[in-house]
Amino acid sequence: MSEEPVKILGRWYNSSLKDTEQGKLVKQMAEEGLATINQTKLQGKFKVWIMQFMLIPKLLWPLQIYEIGLNAVEGIEKKINKFTRKWLGLPPGLTSVGLYSRAAKLKLPLKAITEEFQAGKVRLQHMLTYSHDTAVKAISAKLKTGRKWKASEETKRAEEIAKSSRMS
Repeated sequence: MSEEPVKILGRWYNSSLKDTEQGKLVKQMAEEGLATINQTKLQGKFKVWIMQFMLIPKLLWPLQIYEIGLNAVEGIEKKINKFTRKWLGLPPGLTSVGLYSRAAKLKLPLKAITEEFQAGKVRLQHMLTYSHDTAVKAISAKLKTGRKWKASEETKRAEEIAKSSRMS
C-alpha cells in the first residue's frame, strides 16, 4: 500500500488511509471531467447533458462510500455551476437557485450534486439504522458528513415529519 494504492470492493486504500485524500481525488476527477467535456466540439446543451448523466453519477459513487464533507461537495458544485452557465450561455451572476429551482418559471432539468449527495447519505444512514443484519444494527453507525450538515440528524428529522404526517 505504501507504493501503490489497493482497490477493494470499489474503495481505494493508499498509505494515508484518510478519506480526505479521496476527497481531493474526487475533486480532481470532477475538474478533469469538466475540462474533457469542455474540449468537445458539441453544443453547450449536449455538454450539460453529458455532465448531468455521465459525470455526476460517476462522482456520486466515491462521494457516497468515502467520508467526505459537504464543503468539498459544494466546492465541486461551484465548478459544475461555472461550466453549466458557460455552456448554456447564462450570465455569471445567475445563482444556483436559478439553475436548480423547481418553483421558478424557467425550470431546468438539472439536479444539484449537493442535493444528490445529501439524499444518498440519508438513504445510506437509513439503510444502516434499519438493517435486518443484527451486526450492522448493533454498531449504530453514524456517517461523517462534515460540520455543516449531518445525515443522522436529517434522517431523524425526516422520520419525525413522516410520523407527524401519518398521525394527522
